[in-house]
Amino acid sequence: MPNSKNSFQFSCLFKLLMLLIFMQPDYLQASEPVGLKMLDSLVKIHSSNPNEALKLGFKILELPNNELPDSIKAFTKVEIGYILNKQGFYSQALGFYLDAANLLTQIGLKFKSGYLFVDIGNLYFKQKQYNLAKEKYSVAKELFESSNDFGGIYTCTNNFGLIDKELGNYNAAKKYFKEALQIAESKLDIPFLQAHSYAYLGDLDNVSGNKDSAIANYDRALQYKVKLNTDNIIGLNHKKAAQIYLARGDTSSAITRYKLAEANFLNQLNVFYLIEIHLELSALFKKLGETSSAIGYLQSAADLAQKEIMIEKLIDIQKRFIDFYSELKDQEKLIYHQSQLSKMLEELYNEDIIVQLSKLDIQQQIEIYQQKLRIAELELNRNRFFKYSSIAIIIFLLVLLWLLSARYRYKKKYDEELLLRTEEKYRYELEVERIKKEQLTRELVIKATHIQKQNDFLLRLKRDLQNNSEKYTQKGFSSGIRKAVNTISGEMRNDFAWEQFSEQFVKIYPGFLDKITHLFPDLTSKDLKICAYHRMNLDTKEIAALASLSVRAIQTSRYRLRQKIKIPKETSFQEFINTL
Repeated sequence: MPNSKNSFQFSCLFKLLMLLIFMQPDYLQASEPVGLKMLDSLVKIHSSNPNEALKLGFKILELPNNELPDSIKAFTKVEIGYILNKQGFYSQALGFYLDAANLLTQIGLKFKSGYLFVDIGNLYFKQKQYNLAKEKYSVAKELFESSNDFGGIYTCTNNFGLIDKELGNYNAAKKYFKEALQIAESKLDIPFLQAHSYAYLGDLDNVSGNKDSAIANYDRALQYKVKLNTDNIIGLNHKKAAQIYLARGDTSSAITRYKLAEANFLNQLNVFYLIEIHLELSALFKKLGETSSAIGYLQSAADLAQKEIMIEKLIDIQKRFIDFYSELKDQEKLIYHQSQLSKMLEELYNEDIIVQLSKLDIQQQIEIYQQKLRIAELELNRNRFFKYSSIAIIIFLLVLLWLLSARYRYKKKYDEELLLRTEEKYRYELEVERIKKEQLTRELVIKATHIQKQNDFLLRLKRDLQNNSEKYTQKGFSSGIRKAVNTISGEMRNDFAWEQFSEQFVKIYPGFLDKITHLFPDLTSKDLKICAYHRMNLDTKEIAALASLSVRAIQTSRYRLRQKIKIPKETSFQEFINTL
């Protein structure tokens, strides 16, 4: 991906802000516009509170024209585009960026918007629209060349290479990367950029199969004394070289490089890269049979992820722990990590809901802004209509009839627009309800999984006790063994687990169990479970996993259940359940 740190964040905002404060006409120096104060507040919170920043941005754009110069409007649109880009709304972000670029062109400031065009190109790049991305990078490069901004030229040249790399044009990509390297060496003399160019060349050699050349380029990048290493270019080059050595079977060299990468990431306090390195080292030592080292690195990764509350990483780490202790047959630790995994999955689901609701809030803000634009346009058209109708009435009375008719048609259209917005709001509320119901269903699946795992554990324990009953009998424990087996059997026979499940199920799908029980009173609790799982829209594999049965067993149970409740052949079991 193109590096946005070379574009929007450290240049476009700064140049535009300086332009607003120092290079605009006298009206900025005489009295600071309200929009500029609001814009300053927006910039301060755009990373910490993007939703509020977005609302503030839309408020700025709603200011009267006399309080909102085009330069401030352009900069505000750039900020809104930046926020939407960070939140994953790429198409909407692109729209605001393009609006800002057009405004800057209209007011004669296009020459200051090179990095804005780079960001627009980056958005096209993310969407794999490489021709459009290259077109915007070319516009940016022309602007940089007109002002001798060699840093910008360097960025665009590298981005051309990245496009050709994605398209598989490796020779063309190498040409661009070497051209960028020459700019870094002859025009900029910045060690970081020179190292960055060799890293790009190494990545290109790596993906094209030239592994020796890739390692050589990574090592060339490491020769530069990079003082500001915020991108961890040193550690990343060591890591990529380690991966090549590991693929070749050179474990010793791979471990050495991994250790060097780890030291760099520790020095820069980059938790994400540290976790990745520790996970790779854990996997490597596990393969080598060094269990204690493997578990040690895995625990280190878990501690770092827990400290930074990185739920997805914690889930991945817990799965690795489960694999470890399954192989080691350590039941106590296996059960503990399975329990931790269930908790983290639940946390992830909750976090996903919050993120989705936040995105829905952003989407609603965008729609409200677009709605206001449409209403404002309608209001403007209506005001113009009234103005021209008054003149027309004075000129010729008969025109009044036509104007009144036109006014009626316009009002009807206006009311239809308002009705459409109301319907959109209703659909949004329904979507929120759907997401909440989906979350409850996920929680129910987690609970059912936990219950089934508990029963599976009891069954395994019962079998172990029965299989070793003769051994324990010789030691005088026969009566205790029989009592434990009977207790476990009794625990597995009671319906408390089903009662827990059904109590939560009826909250999500009220009336379903009552209706099906009333229609088919002969159904067993096992039959009701199969029906409930299908009502939750689970597929056969998921139901088999929850019931600890084979897919074949579930299919057989479903066939017998069809016969019992006499479902017509032309109707699928799932369709029948969904009609209840």
